[in-house]
Amino acid sequence: MASDSLGQLIAVSFRARLGNFDAQAVALALHALPGGLTGGSALVSMPDLACDCSLTGGFALVSSPLMRTTIAAEAFAMKKTTAVVILGSVAVLLGSVVTYERIQKKDEPTIDCITVNGGSDNYKLLVVGESWACSGHFFPELPNKVSDRLGGRGVRTCSLCFSGRNSRLLNYELRDKFPKNTLYEFFGGHKPNKVILMNGVNDEIEHVGSYNYSEYTNRIVAFFSDVSDVEVITIPRVNEINFRPKNTLLYIKRLALRCFYDNCRLSSNDDYRSALRKSFPDIRMIEYDRFIKSYVGNEGKYAEDGIHLTDESYHKYGTFIGDVASISSPP
Repeated sequence: MASDSLGQLIAVSFRARLGNFDAQAVALALHALPGGLTGGSALVSMPDLACDCSLTGGFALVSSPLMRTTIAAEAFAMKKTTAVVILGSVAVLLGSVVTYERIQKKDEPTIDCITVNGGSDNYKLLVVGESWACSGHFFPELPNKVSDRLGGRGVRTCSLCFSGRNSRLLNYELRDKFPKNTLYEFFGGHKPNKVILMNGVNDEIEHVGSYNYSEYTNRIVAFFSDVSDVEVITIPRVNEINFRPKNTLLYIKRLALRCFYDNCRLSSNDDYRSALRKSFPDIRMIEYDRFIKSYVGNEGKYAEDGIHLTDESYHKYGTFIGDVASISSPP
């Protein structure tokens, strides 16, 4: 695929900026790129290649159908020094994408709470995650099921949502915006009996790398080291292969990271899950596949974007979690 070749080029350029220039990898990336982009003329545009490219405020202004990038076929014969310049410009483009994403305003975290069968000794359950944890999607089924398992005991459940964040960003914002004394106020100043983490969907569709997913998931778990019962739900099965970012810049970033971290593979779910298990075997997990084993064949349970569940499925998900999560009944 032309997009894979482009992703490889960007990934190689980023490594070059890190001091890991590989002339053979550059040659392969450049050679593979033109065939599918413009059908014969194709590469990175630079002023000294008589191309239509300039740098303004750190942003690369390029022109071509796919990435608005133009490159003459003569670029194949470029020497290493010229290649470095070209790769540098691609790295600037990638840096511009990252900068663009950082300045975009994200939704502020939200928290929704519900109490069922309330009493003086409510069981306290905290759910922390990305958009799947938003708006109490799985209320009241989750706390109702937990209450049933506890013989009708009251259950106070709060769901803290960091929409659009991968695990790294979720970890940083959790620590910055919700120190424990603030977070636990939602439970009357007491720590929760249990924490459930719903993260990883953004990691896989953004292709941030299995190491980053597992490392920052572990850091989130460590943040709740004072809670005796913490479980992580394995990354849900979503339509990661056909996912399309909201705009071209995010598409470029995803393409580059997919090749930089995941060897241009379209699907990373199993790799990320495996990395977490291998790196941190002591983390306790809830297996999402016991709810939905595969996106394929279950498309009707998902919203049109293929990334989120339908409203009906979210409520069933709440019942599922309440049924399979580890639950004890301390005083």
